Amino acid sequence: MVRLKSLKTFPFKSMLVILCVFMMMAVVLFAERSGIQYTEKNRKVAYLDREEVVTEQTAVKSLPKTCLVLRNSADEASEQAWTQFQQIFKDMKVGTDVVDLKSDSVIPDYDEYETVVVLLSDISPLKEKLLELCDWVSEGGNALFAMTLQKTAYTSIIEQKLGIISSGYENTVVDSIYFEPDFMLGGGQAYEITDPYDSAWSVQLSEQAKVHAQVEDENGQPVIWENQYGKGKFVVDNFGLYEKAVRGFYAASYSLLTDVGIYPVINGSAFYLDDFPSPVPNGDGTYVKRDYEMSISNFYMNVWWPDMLELASDHGIHYTGVMIENYGDATDGTIEKQKDTKRFEYFGNMLLHQGGELGYHGYNHQPLSLPNTDYGDVLPYDTWKNQSAMKKAVKELVRFGDKIFPSTSMSVYVPPSNVLSAEGRRMLAEDFPQIRTIASNYFTGEFAYVQEFEVAEDGIVEQPRIISGAIIDSYMKMAALF
Repeated sequence: MVRLKSLKTFPFKSMLVILCVFMMMAVVLFAERSGIQYTEKNRKVAYLDREEVVTEQTAVKSLPKTCLVLRNSADEASEQAWTQFQQIFKDMKVGTDVVDLKSDSVIPDYDEYETVVVLLSDISPLKEKLLELCDWVSEGGNALFAMTLQKTAYTSIIEQKLGIISSGYENTVVDSIYFEPDFMLGGGQAYEITDPYDSAWSVQLSEQAKVHAQVEDENGQPVIWENQYGKGKFVVDNFGLYEKAVRGFYAASYSLLTDVGIYPVINGSAFYLDDFPSPVPNGDGTYVKRDYEMSISNFYMNVWWPDMLELASDHGIHYTGVMIENYGDATDGTIEKQKDTKRFEYFGNMLLHQGGELGYHGYNHQPLSLPNTDYGDVLPYDTWKNQSAMKKAVKELVRFGDKIFPSTSMSVYVPPSNVLSAEGRRMLAEDFPQIRTIASNYFTGEFAYVQEFEVAEDGIVEQPRIISGAIIDSYMKMAALF
């Protein structure tokens, strides 16, 4: 009773309320500045043991040969098409026999196969085997003409069998392709083709032919169709593009040949934040100062990152942040350990708490390349003095990550600027077993480490990035579709 009475008579009790409020604000600010501490929950590891991995190359060797491929290595376009179809057959697990008409004069009996893929724009080298192919289809076979056909006497013989009622000697420009909704995911709209040219044979089809894709809109020039012929079927690809970005269109076309066709569709997306977490980004901040009247550091923390979190929340995105320890240029093996870790802890723990993942980008932003790589004037980078210096840098990055995020497992590596030499790639596999995934480039680029979606022979998962920079232009839309 005495204590209660003394508290009631305390003359500055209103100040205690204010003091408590300030103490609560201090606690909140301290927590905010320290970042959200994150302890990774026990989760099932998605990686198989390296010894258990069955690579694509191994799996394909045991496949029965159900598809016959006819190509001509003397024809550059046929070679380009074959490059894409080799990967298509591996991805779809289709066993093939390949006949190169440049050197092989004997074509096997079509009856030995379920499907035939013709990678020829000029089909005249088939001679009498062309009519035998048509007879085989009429008896229940299925054939894909995957290249834009040239108007010749031989195509005139089989036009009607392909569903063509009239054709010309001229070609049509393919500046966009409209896909029917039921043909593939993302159909029901047109996709612009960058650098278009007259790559489609001008034809008119019979009502019997089923069109799956046309130039520009539903009423445009047919570029993918199928036509029933007797007991079998012809499928024709008529868009004349033979690059990696349209590979999925050929896979979808091949799937039309059989009653059941399976080809891989990821139907998802991964979101990488390069250089995150990292020291304050380089640059003079000219536009940041002009538009926001603040420093890069304040913009990074108070504008960019809150916007990124809001974007993730609105769309259910979980980021993979790949960190850079510093932006120094030293490549001689000299290691300068990062002492200012507050920013790393703050941003990294917030990303983890959001449901994201952390990985490796670089000790600094110098790609893993040795002096035998010459960047010329293309890239503003230095090469590492030797293998030892390169290894020390990656070892330091791993140590730094383990120190800042001791309870978090990191397994993905993103090469700086997507550049990774053969020596650097081999070093990662041999000396850093915690790195199980490399995420670089799907498409070619100067000095870029180009990947397919696969598990490499050394057990590392190759997981290329298809689109980048969040610049969703026409090409990126098509690349994401395929």
